[in-house]
Amino acid sequence: MRLYGRSTFTGWASDHAFALLTGEPNLDSNICSLHGAATVDDARTLLEVIDRVGVPAVIPVSASVADPATEPLREAGFTPLEREVAMWRPVKPIPARPHPFDVRAVHSAADVAAASRVVTAAHGTAPGLVERSFNIEALRDGDVRSYIAWDGDEAAATGWVVTGEGWASVHEMMTAPAHRRRGAGRAVLERSMADVAAVASAGTLLWASPLGRPLYASVGFVVFDEITPWVRGGTAAELAAIGASLV
Repeated sequence: MRLYGRSTFTGWASDHAFALLTGEPNLDSNICSLHGAATVDDARTLLEVIDRVGVPAVIPVSASVADPATEPLREAGFTPLEREVAMWRPVKPIPARPHPFDVRAVHSAADVAAASRVVTAAHGTAPGLVERSFNIEALRDGDVRSYIAWDGDEAAATGWVVTGEGWASVHEMMTAPAHRRRGAGRAVLERSMADVAAVASAGTLLWASPLGRPLYASVGFVVFDEITPWVRGGTAAELAAIGASLV
């Protein structure tokens, strides 16, 4: 909720569900969840929130959720994707690897625009998504941080980290297609983990797509939950961008 929080943002939460809806027409810009002992009623209430906003959405469902709770999702036109994972990493050093990038924190409007271009290139979203949806003012407070791996004057990769109550969480780790498999994403991750180590004593959390899981595992993230994303409204291109496919 700290990462988003713009004028179009809708946030809702209960004990076993939440919705973070930016209002953008992109699948992975509207993230929800069913977890713990979520019930059919939790699912139906969550669907009411999504329907009021009227956007495509993805609902990761934890392995702890009983199967009957997903029936309302299917009835509402959601489709399950292949299973993904939630991961956690304790605070510990990451052995640095050489890379050709200059990794810098995002501070200026020009930096934000550069990060936005990476998101557009990586996921095919409309230009300006970051400026419209992300809580840029939170960068000044320090509990939201963003980084860019620069290759000369070109932004190669970006990532966002939120901290609070002893935890850190990684979001929107993206690499422009022209720079993939060159270590740009890892360079951003190494810098961000080093910067939040002092304020994330409980460790760092993230949700790993099939495309991103090998990177996170290589720097010490371990699986603590399996999740099945249910989607409605996403295109084949959006699914391909995150390395996902329909079950």
